[in-house]
Amino acid sequence: MPAKTKKTITFEEKLQNLAEIIEQVEDSETSLDSAIALYKEGIALAQDCGDTLRKYEEEVLTLQKTAEGFTLEPFATAVVS
Repeated sequence: MPAKTKKTITFEEKLQNLAEIIEQVEDSETSLDSAIALYKEGIALAQDCGDTLRKYEEEVLTLQKTAEGFTLEPFATAVVS
C-alpha cells in the first residue's frame, strides 16, 4: 500500500481556516463545547501563522542585508489588542 502524502496547507489557506473558525465561534448557535474546541484549534493556527511570518521576516532581513544598496531594518513590531 503506498504511503499517504501529507498535503501542505498554504499560509493563505490557514488564514482562511482561521477566519472560518472565528465565524463559527462567534455564531450563537455553536455549543460551548464546540466553541472551546474551535478556540483551541484557532490558537494553534494563529501560532503557526505567526511562526511562518517570523520565518519569512528573517529571510527578508537576510536578503536585505546581502543586497547592495539596502540596509538591515527589521519590520515594525505590531501591537495586537
